[in-house]
Amino acid sequence: MWQDNKATLQWYRQVTTVTAAANYTAEFNMKEMSRGGNDARFGAVFSYMDENTFGSALLSSFSNTLETDIKVNGASTGVNSIPLPAGWDYQKWHVIRVEKEGSTFRIYVDGMLKSTRTANITAAGKIGVTTYNDHAGFGYTAFSNRVNGSGVFSFNKPVPGTIPAVHYNEGGEGVGYHDLTNENTGGKYRSDNVDIRDCEEGGENIGWNQTGEWYQYNVNVQSTGPYHLGLRYATTFTSCKVRVYCDGADVSGIVVIPATGAWSTWRTAVLKNLNLPAGNHTIRLETVEGEFDFSTLKFESGTTTLPSGSDNFDSGSFSGLWNYDNGSFSISSGRAAINGFGKRAMGNVGWTDYTVEADVQCPSAGNGGLIFRVRNPAAGEFGTSNAVSSDYLQGYYAGIEAGGIVLGKQNYNWTTLAYQAQALSAGQSYKLRAVLNGANIKIYLNDMITPVIDYTDPAPIISGKAGIRAHAADMSFDNFLIFSGTGMTLVSAK
Repeated sequence: MWQDNKATLQWYRQVTTVTAAANYTAEFNMKEMSRGGNDARFGAVFSYMDENTFGSALLSSFSNTLETDIKVNGASTGVNSIPLPAGWDYQKWHVIRVEKEGSTFRIYVDGMLKSTRTANITAAGKIGVTTYNDHAGFGYTAFSNRVNGSGVFSFNKPVPGTIPAVHYNEGGEGVGYHDLTNENTGGKYRSDNVDIRDCEEGGENIGWNQTGEWYQYNVNVQSTGPYHLGLRYATTFTSCKVRVYCDGADVSGIVVIPATGAWSTWRTAVLKNLNLPAGNHTIRLETVEGEFDFSTLKFESGTTTLPSGSDNFDSGSFSGLWNYDNGSFSISSGRAAINGFGKRAMGNVGWTDYTVEADVQCPSAGNGGLIFRVRNPAAGEFGTSNAVSSDYLQGYYAGIEAGGIVLGKQNYNWTTLAYQAQALSAGQSYKLRAVLNGANIKIYLNDMITPVIDYTDPAPIISGKAGIRAHAADMSFDNFLIFSGTGMTLVSAK
């Protein structure tokens, strides 16, 4: 389900026809698809009596905040604006959770308690979703007439999507989980025997996880096919092993996840191409060997198609393999050219590990180069800002400029990951290559055997397309190539 009311400057609300009890737990699964302006917001409504009495929990991607308010008889009890973690990805699925107990409302985002409110609403009410000048998707909305961590955990969570580790199924030992201790060692979030602690990255995580323990999650798979699972974890054990089942069938095999260095150091292990059937199913995560803490399971669409694509621009027109373009690209003398801002991409969002390369002409100002693991590219903020447009994507970028080579990460913004000073000459063409292997990214120049940048991302973007990008530069490109594997059959350095 989705709501799209961009540019209407009106609140849209959809509420349930049934009413919760006076005390309840409600969960709302949502993501932003595109916003109509800086004032765009989307989120949940709860304890809805009428347009004069209800609560709201709203996400703002512009201010990166959660806004909560409760209106009683037409009067606001005060808007609270709570910051969310830096780099919050609003175009991924998130869960707002509301627990009402008497006149107290506890509001969580992805398991993190972000706001506690009190208001004189003690009677029953409805729940629903709302948007303002926004286009948002809603995966599920559910409530239970129980409080304090029960009632909605067994609901089928959408795949693709992110599932908090602590949202394992209800039912207790042997049904929702198998735990070898007789108590919740960390004492957090839920009252059964699963060991839960506060997570350094916010919210809670399952901890003290031992060999033989497992946790089950009900899911609703969008369509039959392969999916990548990003497991957010921390461990000091040198060789932990994990396995994933769907309805009792092994879909991953035994996967080794390496040590992260400390229990407070978090990394993402990627389990690739798990074949899942469409519809409602049960996922089980089993600890085969070792001990590790984990906080989320992030499912993304995969593909069985091997990464492959090329364009040498000799035909005078762009290859039909390009499936996204933004900016005034042209072809001149067998090279793709652009002066200013822009990006083009080809391929499949399910591509994970591959090599992408191109001959890139060094600009005298600005920079240009390769984009990879690209997801959800767009024309720019509200479609009007050229300067924003080259940053308006999710993925990575490796570019050259007169002073060196830069590696960055983009989530509709820009974060520099690494920079290597290099004496590059404006107007000269250099072969730029990016080799992607799990969380590791290696950048090579002119067929060097040793990479100029070797970077491991602790929170990697798992998969996506590849292409070219220019940022405030007069650029040209040639011999664009994507292929599966590392391509490291090089014999000499230049």
